[in-house]
Amino acid sequence: MNQTDSKHIPILDGIRAYAVLLVCLAHFFLVDESGLYETNRYLGIFLFKVTRIGIFGVYLFFILSGFLITGILLDSRTSPKYFTPFYARRFLRIFPLYYFVLSFSFFVLPHFMQLDAAARNVIHSQVWLWTYISNFPGLPGHGGGWDASLTFPSFAHFWSLCVEEHFYVFWPLLIYFAGDKWLPRIMWGIVAVSTFSVFFVYCFGNWAPILTWSTIKCAGVLSLGGLIAFYRRSPDKFKLLVRRSKRYVIPAGVLFVLVNFMPRQYAVRSVSTFFAATAFFAFLLVVSLGGNKATDTLFKHKSLYFIGRISYGIYIYHGMLAPVFKEYIYFNLRDYVQNGILASVIYVIICTGISILVAWISWRLLESPFLRLKSRFEYQRV
Repeated sequence: MNQTDSKHIPILDGIRAYAVLLVCLAHFFLVDESGLYETNRYLGIFLFKVTRIGIFGVYLFFILSGFLITGILLDSRTSPKYFTPFYARRFLRIFPLYYFVLSFSFFVLPHFMQLDAAARNVIHSQVWLWTYISNFPGLPGHGGGWDASLTFPSFAHFWSLCVEEHFYVFWPLLIYFAGDKWLPRIMWGIVAVSTFSVFFVYCFGNWAPILTWSTIKCAGVLSLGGLIAFYRRSPDKFKLLVRRSKRYVIPAGVLFVLVNFMPRQYAVRSVSTFFAATAFFAFLLVVSLGGNKATDTLFKHKSLYFIGRISYGIYIYHGMLAPVFKEYIYFNLRDYVQNGILASVIYVIICTGISILVAWISWRLLESPFLRLKSRFEYQRV
């Protein structure tokens, strides 16, 4: 069996860098939609539609996670030590930073700042963050407005971290107990259930708000990444997959861009962009793994490898600091520049740069010491 998926694949760091930069672009550039339109209505609308594409960068993260985790698990599932290394290494990669930012936000910050009503509501509902179920709105006692405070850290983007954590708990069991015959069928089944849930939320979202940001809805995207990892271990099947992906990646990318220009009053836009983004990212990953000059040019660069390596921290800090950025940087910048579009461009550069700097400091001081402990839990590949 091909075991290359379990080893470090540099181009994936480059893809991961694009994913987090797209998310930063969307969240920072769209900080003040009205400011874009006031400067130049038509240019503002165009830039809004284009940068909105970045919101879906999170699904690129899901595809990558599904691919990488499935590859690791497939290579080690016949090992006598299967579960311990996986969960230990995931613990060391995810929990130190995650629980550090929660501890700092809820036990330190409240003593040094004046809390508004929204911040107090977040603090009151913090148990959903500590237990990785903040992506289930509608539960009793659920705070919901994780980004409603003007100055307190925002946790709205933590919904995707919850999805991935649920995936890390469930997926090793599936890989371990399902044989090669049933595994792809089950993963395709998950894709089908996930697809159904997307349409269900679109049609009956008010009846079941708990599904809006749910793991069920996103499981199909993660499963697609897993299917790519599974088929990569069959050279003939993967070559066929690469050929087909090269044929469809550009049309899928064009479709993904076009559906973002659909008028927002059409609710079907949320469904069409979800599926267009998922298809495009899946094809893009396959083409990149298959070797392609265009993707090599786009994703293979040392600066991208650096950003991709610390992307977890960038993702966490960029969203948490968003209220502070808006309050103390954007409004002052807007008053000084007097141009909403130019102010948004400068704002993206400043806030993305700060997020990268904070993530790098966090990587050096907090994450790296824990990551070095992963050497004690090496996978035993058979």
